[in-house]
Amino acid sequence: AKGQGLYFEIEGHRDQRALVRLACMMRAFTLADGKKVSDAWYQMEEEERSRLTNFLNVDGIKSCPGFLLFNAPNFLTSSSESGQIPLHVIFSVLLRVYEAADKEYKGSDQKVITIMMDELVDYAKTCVNVEVFAFTKFEIARTPGQKGDVMGNVHISPWQLVSDEKQLRSMEEDADNLFIDLAPHTGLKEASYLEQLPSIFPELAFFRESDEETRALLRQTKARMLVVYWTATNQREAFTRGQDSSKKMLDTSWDKIRDLTDNSLQSSEVFNAVLVVTAILDVARLPKFKAQLAPEKTDPKQVLAQVLESCPKVLPSFFRLPKEAQMLARDCLTRDFIFAEFIWAEIPPASITTVKTMLSESQFEMTRKKYLGVFLYCVFAEMSASQGRQSLEGSLYMTQDKWEEFEVGLKAIQQLEYESE
Repeated sequence: AKGQGLYFEIEGHRDQRALVRLACMMRAFTLADGKKVSDAWYQMEEEERSRLTNFLNVDGIKSCPGFLLFNAPNFLTSSSESGQIPLHVIFSVLLRVYEAADKEYKGSDQKVITIMMDELVDYAKTCVNVEVFAFTKFEIARTPGQKGDVMGNVHISPWQLVSDEKQLRSMEEDADNLFIDLAPHTGLKEASYLEQLPSIFPELAFFRESDEETRALLRQTKARMLVVYWTATNQREAFTRGQDSSKKMLDTSWDKIRDLTDNSLQSSEVFNAVLVVTAILDVARLPKFKAQLAPEKTDPKQVLAQVLESCPKVLPSFFRLPKEAQMLARDCLTRDFIFAEFIWAEIPPASITTVKTMLSESQFEMTRKKYLGVFLYCVFAEMSASQGRQSLEGSLYMTQDKWEEFEVGLKAIQQLEYESE
C-alpha cells in the first residue's frame, strides 16, 4: 500500500481495504499506478463502489463464500492496455462478474469459490470500444461434475453490441448481393443460400446451445428464410416437396403466392428488411437472451420491442438497415397480430386496430397498400414455416387447404384497407 501511495491499516476502513486489494489485482506497484487506480475508484458511482467494496472485503473465513476470480489481474490489465477503456468502466464489469457469481452460487456453504475468467480475458484483449465493453453480456456456468460446487466459468454471450462500421457495411453489401442472386432462375442453389446466411445474419449464431428446444428454434428460423428463398426463386417443387400428395398446393395457388412475393420484395431495401424479420423473430424465445436483455418482459414480441428500443446494436442485421427499413422490420417483428385468430375469430377489433395503427404510423416511402403487402408476406412466411421444427423439407404447413384459409384472411384485410382509404 505504501508503494502504491494508498492508506491502509489491518483494521482500517473497508473502502480503503477494497481499494488496496483492487490495486494489487491491477498490479499497481508505483505511486503513479496507485493514483490511477484510486482516481478510477472514486469515479465510480458511490452505490456501485459500495457493492464492489462488499465483494472485495469477503475473505472466505469470516464471511463466505469468497470468490476467487482466477485471471482477474490479466483481465484488468488486458482491458486497460489499449488506453481506450476507462478504468472505472473496467471496475464496473468486474463488479458484474462478482454479482453474477453471487447469484449463481446463492446459498452455497462453500468457503471459497473459484471463477475462471479466461473467456473474458480473451474478449478484453480485442475490445477497444468503451460502449461495447461496458455492455458486455456473459453468464457464470458451473464447471461440469463435482467441481461445479467450487468452480465456475465466465462464458461470453453471443449477443454483444456491434458498432464496427466496416463490418456493418460488409454485411449490407453481402445482403444486397443476395437480393440479386435470389432473382428467379439465377441458379443459386439452396445449399449455397443456406451457407451464406450466417455471415449476413450473425444472429443465427445466437442459437448455439445444444438443447433440443434451441435446435428446434434454429430449424424454424431456417425454415422461414427458406420460404423467402423458395418463393423468391419460384421453386414450387421445393416449397411443396414434403406435403402429402392429396394436399399439395396447386399451381394456381402458387401463382398467387408468387404475385404476393413479387409485389412485396420489389427492392433490395425491402427484401433486406423481410429477411431480417425471418432471421431474428425467434431470438426472443431464447431464455438467456430474454434474461440478459429484457428480464422484465414475458412475451417474445415485448422482448424484441425492448431490445430494439434499448440496445438495437445487439441485432446487427437490424441495426445495419436504413432507418425507414428499420421501421418496417420493427412493425413486422413487434406488432401484436395473430393471423390465425384473425381468420377464425370473425375479424376481432384488436387485430384490425393493430394493422390500421401500423399503417397510419408508417414512415416508409411506399404506399399503404404495399406496406401492408410486406407485412402480410412476413405473416405468410412465418405461418409457412410454422412446422419447420419438424422438417426443412418444404413447407409442411402451407398446403392447398391452409393456403385457401390464409387467402380468405388476406383478402379480408386488403379489403378493409381499401375501404379505409
